[in-house]
Amino acid sequence: MRTDLSDETVGILAADESFEVRLFVCERQPNAPGVLPADVAAGRKSYSRWDMLAHRNFPADAATALARSDDPDDRVVAAAHPGLPAETIEALPADDADCIRRQAATNPSIPVDRLITLLGADESAVVSGAAANRTIPVAMMHQVLEQAGL
Repeated sequence: MRTDLSDETVGILAADESFEVRLFVCERQPNAPGVLPADVAAGRKSYSRWDMLAHRNFPADAATALARSDDPDDRVVAAAHPGLPAETIEALPADDADCIRRQAATNPSIPVDRLITLLGADESAVVSGAAANRTIPVAMMHQVLEQAGL
């Protein structure tokens, strides 16, 4: 499938009754309307949910709803979404599930001071997530590598 379809064509395909067509639009079209990846992510719990949350048009309010869900499968896919509100970003590293805590620590919107705190956490899942965060300051990266003996 081409990745350069016009907005009009993408709109027609996004309204198709076939889930598979809508999924392909989300996976292949950078101009897919944000509501479409949100609907796909809400409607199916499969590996493609991760791709939907990573879509540049995935709405922050839909990610926030997933991050605040009672279902840990929803929270884990939304935990690293950069559009989450600050209070949600702060709450997720304290979640009951370690996979959510780790994923939340990778969120690029975590303030640097909080990220540094997470690097010193007692729990390896949180520390590994924070160490994998792409916004970690370079000086802190060197410190983490030195502490690991690398």
